[in-house]
Amino acid sequence: MTPWQTARRAAAPADASYRSLCSALAVAAFWLLGHPYEGDRHDGVFYAAAALQTIDPGVFASDLFFVRGSFSDFSIFGKIHGAVTAALGLRYGTFVMYCAGQLAWLTAMVALVRRLAPASTVVLALGLMSALNFGYGEFGLLHAAEGFVTARPFGEAAGIWALALALSGRPARAVLALAAGLSIHPLMVSPAVGILLGYWALRRRLALATIGALLVALMALVIFWRLAQPQWLQHMDEAWLELVRRRTPNVLPSQWSPTFWIRSLVPVVLLAVASRGAPLDQARLYLAVACVGVAGLALAVVGEHEGVALVVAAKPWRAVWLVQVVAAIALFGMAARSWQRDRTTALQAIAGIGAIVICGHDWIDFAAPALALLALYLVWASLRPAGDSDRIARATAHGWVAVFGVTALFTSALTAAAIYENAQIAGGSARAHWTGLASWVDQLGWLLFPAALGLAIVLVRARPRLRRLCLPVTALAVLASLLVLDRRSDFRRFELNLADSGLSAWQAVIPPDRTVFWPERLPMVWLVLRRSSYVSRAQASIVVMHRAAGFEALRRMRNVRSFGGHDAEFDHLRASTSAGAKLPTRVALIAACADPRLGFAVLAPGLDRRIVPDFVDPVDGRSYRLYDCERLAR
Repeated sequence: MTPWQTARRAAAPADASYRSLCSALAVAAFWLLGHPYEGDRHDGVFYAAAALQTIDPGVFASDLFFVRGSFSDFSIFGKIHGAVTAALGLRYGTFVMYCAGQLAWLTAMVALVRRLAPASTVVLALGLMSALNFGYGEFGLLHAAEGFVTARPFGEAAGIWALALALSGRPARAVLALAAGLSIHPLMVSPAVGILLGYWALRRRLALATIGALLVALMALVIFWRLAQPQWLQHMDEAWLELVRRRTPNVLPSQWSPTFWIRSLVPVVLLAVASRGAPLDQARLYLAVACVGVAGLALAVVGEHEGVALVVAAKPWRAVWLVQVVAAIALFGMAARSWQRDRTTALQAIAGIGAIVICGHDWIDFAAPALALLALYLVWASLRPAGDSDRIARATAHGWVAVFGVTALFTSALTAAAIYENAQIAGGSARAHWTGLASWVDQLGWLLFPAALGLAIVLVRARPRLRRLCLPVTALAVLASLLVLDRRSDFRRFELNLADSGLSAWQAVIPPDRTVFWPERLPMVWLVLRRSSYVSRAQASIVVMHRAAGFEALRRMRNVRSFGGHDAEFDHLRASTSAGAKLPTRVALIAACADPRLGFAVLAPGLDRRIVPDFVDPVDGRSYRLYDCERLAR
């Protein structure tokens, strides 16, 4: 062996470590760029309030949403979130929980990709998975690995970890992962439970399937016992169902659009296609995932038709998120395995990946017919005899890749732009102010940054002498992603910053048992004032779980209709077109205050003299005054 060969062999471990570090940084950069921090947006408000309730159980004793219980009653997540919030405060505790959720999701994804993708393509597969947007549910309301704090990302990560551990031959650890996930968010982990039961049954591991079934039954009994209130056992009558249709139509299959059905079923078909030619163990898993996806959608249909409140509230259609995740990895593995021996099959799989990208976006309605045609084409192609790859088939595959490749890139670019313009959507019209590199990344980085990373990878592979540039490039990529990680609107940033100090003057005059109505500013009531909210559109979503609470929310909304803005509009589809909150007449406010449930209202000044100093919002400059209903009624 020559000295040159000896030196190269000695340097091989160092080169491997160097490549691993560069790969990890590249994946982290893609992940951070695609999953920014969104603060207390969406359901994050509920979970932040639930954490405060865990710290002080009586803080929301009169609140419409929490008076009948909260998430903490059947999950350990609320207690963990509450402990972190108590130690760090809401501002920093929320960010720490966000980081923990994203880390759990990313590590789980690494574990699953390593089991399903060919070893030589793991890094590329992780980059793809980091960039995908796994949206599920009608109206685009839900996404996997959300950028705000809920129990869902932790439950999703536990389910993915369970699949990875089962594939690696560690069933005991897989069961422990399922148990941990069920204790965090049973609804998000239930699909993984069904998948593993089917997977073990297909492998004739009946003992494991039996143990898993007993675990599921035990957890179901515990959860049912904790939630066994009369309304969960009731049959949903037509009046209740009509109220659910108006406020939360996304939970009822009868309200889903044909586009949503296509976006939900296409990943199932693509997963079945990917199972052909996959290693036997993986094919079994793909079949189990596809069956669970179909079963979740079917159960949702039956639950609505039969009016089973527990099934409607459980939302079994959420199994779609895991179908999308596994289908994307399966198609990537199919493309990687077929690239050398059957280019046509590889191109078909790439087209399928583009379809998965599109399925994660509810606003690409024009692509729905093409998605259906692609699914039919791939089923036809998968049933053809092995090795039958004529020119027509290859040309057709190239055409599908062109159509779905361009559409997927267009979709991803627009989605990234929407995410990074979210300041106007997520609770405020003011935009964060950045300068220098952060401003550049904010404006163009979502498009140029991934292209630069891809170019760097190509150059490094083509020119080994350029390999030393890999670490600086990927490190700069992570830094650039961190610069735009905080995508909270100015309103959301201000609310969390103020949450730990509060409005002491206002809190001193509002008794803990009185409710406050602050139109379109629910986080200010819950997180800053730490008081029960009279009513809001967000609270009205309780109608899915509680009939009486839903009708009470409707009554309260009607009581403040003249000045409540969006929070006085019960119907989901009409809320986006309703006028914003406005200052009522004194007579109208006194009439609303006749409801003994309404304690205080926060509106613009001008209806009564102030009892405490007015609050001026530093974000939009608006002034707000606290009105005492008892004082107005005198």
